[in-house]
Amino acid sequence: MNGFRERMHPAQARMEIAVAMDLQRLGYNISMSEHYRLKLPPNPFIQHPEVETFPDITLLDYDLLNYFDGWQVHHKRQTRDEFLRKLLTEQYPVKVLVFHYKRYSEKMRKQIVEEIVEGAPVAVS
Repeated sequence: MNGFRERMHPAQARMEIAVAMDLQRLGYNISMSEHYRLKLPPNPFIQHPEVETFPDITLLDYDLLNYFDGWQVHHKRQTRDEFLRKLLTEQYPVKVLVFHYKRYSEKMRKQIVEEIVEGAPVAVS
């Protein structure tokens, strides 16, 4: 993974870790290291026709991919990220959830966990 998590903004890392811990406590089988290779549409100006995307948290039993777009990192590349996620759902049988936030807060963390649990068909006990 070339250390991309080590270069994350601290607020983003904090949110992802807190949500991951909550999901594990609820009994979900999660991964923070999945990646998907995407084929880009044909374009004579693109040298590499494939790109990888790394969901922040994947619920493995549900093919539910979660991206945490903290403003500090993603506000400049929102269009690119949306394009890649659209390709992801076209090329893989997955569901993608995206969470936009400006800073870590307990309220936002709880809201994100609730939305992820709603996106998974059945809660695990």
